[in-house]
Amino acid sequence: MDPDLHMPISIAAVLIVTSAATTTFSTASNITDLLSLLSFRSLLSDPDQTLTSWSSNSSLHFCQWHGISCHISGQIQSLHLRNFDLAGPLSPALSNLSSLTELDLSINNFHGGIPSALGRLHNLQLLNLSWNAFSRAIPANLSRCSTLRILYLNYNKLERQIPAELGSSSMLRLLNLGNNNQWRNT
Repeated sequence: MDPDLHMPISIAAVLIVTSAATTTFSTASNITDLLSLLSFRSLLSDPDQTLTSWSSNSSLHFCQWHGISCHISGQIQSLHLRNFDLAGPLSPALSNLSSLTELDLSINNFHGGIPSALGRLHNLQLLNLSWNAFSRAIPANLSRCSTLRILYLNYNKLERQIPAELGSSSMLRLLNLGNNNQWRNT
């Protein structure tokens, strides 16, 4: 056999194996993202039916659901559900969206505490939870979002202390905590 033919066949074999491995990884990540979105959705009231496409029975891939943008890998990159009159607690299941870089849930009716699990979103660069009804303390774990640059928590009902850990977030460039309950620095 001609030795020049072995090289293209070997490269083709590596490409096929690499492609199969990537597809398997993306599929596992996609299932995690899908289940996380459905868990998040299950806790919400959606009077304007903005999230009707958000269903396991939907013929659309979740990357085509309203408010979602994905990487080419199919993992969720951003979730923008601004001003949709959504109401309910914020599900910690969103912390499973490991590729999430932007989360904007502003101008809705989310309530309860901000889940400390959001601190596991190491790729998160923008977190906008302003103009909601979040209460309780700001989780110190948000400082673990090592790439977080912008954090809007203004116009909520947040209480207690501002975590000192937020001050040590080296990437944080903009922090808005205005118009909440009384603040104290720790």
